[in-house]
Amino acid sequence: LANACGPLEEGGFALRFATAERAFYSGACSGRGEALWVSDATAEGTRVVLGTGDYRSPGPSLEVPQWVEEGEEVLFLQGGNYSSRLELWRSDGTTAGTAPLGVLSVGESVTAALHRRGPNDYLMLVEERFASVALWKSDGTAAGTARFLEVEFEGQYSNLRSWAPIADGIAFMVGLYDPSRSELWYSDGTAAGTLIGAVLPAGVVDTPAAHDGSIYFTAGVDGEEWVWRGDGS
Repeated sequence: LANACGPLEEGGFALRFATAERAFYSGACSGRGEALWVSDATAEGTRVVLGTGDYRSPGPSLEVPQWVEEGEEVLFLQGGNYSSRLELWRSDGTTAGTAPLGVLSVGESVTAALHRRGPNDYLMLVEERFASVALWKSDGTAAGTARFLEVEFEGQYSNLRSWAPIADGIAFMVGLYDPSRSELWYSDGTAAGTLIGAVLPAGVVDTPAAHDGSIYFTAGVDGEEWVWRGDGS
């Protein structure tokens, strides 16, 4: 349909996310970095919304989307991979209507997740260098995007293992060493409402599945496999 950046690098074209009306693709322009494209499957509706130098492919992620819909617009995470900073952006599918909302991290290989809790109400989780987890919230504006808590695991190795939406916020599982254990955390989008729900001994802990405001997972304790349910308390 269109190609404004010249030859594409081999393997450098990828679908990033799609709504019912539009699809967003990244293309690696030969020698000039990546660009983010949007297309409604017509030539006139296919354009670059973020050019080379502004767009960066996302870093490692949990098994959740790194983008959400808000009416005719999308919010998405980009960067956090190698030396590129992790950013939150908003786009209406036009170049003029695509803008950054905030820099969430300047670390390398940052793991991040984005959740839409309601209209213009978003929660984000960012794992920093296997040593801390930062929680952010946003109302869809640059002024309303801010970090509200950082949970530090001083002197320990942490691994953000999973994330799931619950009735009034999010639940996330962190693997820790030393001593070996898994911590289940809940957050309602406030510092006071971010709490540990359970501490489980080291063992097989499956990724929680969200259903009807609660989360369900299996965990091995004392040689036995159990099914667990968490409701945010």
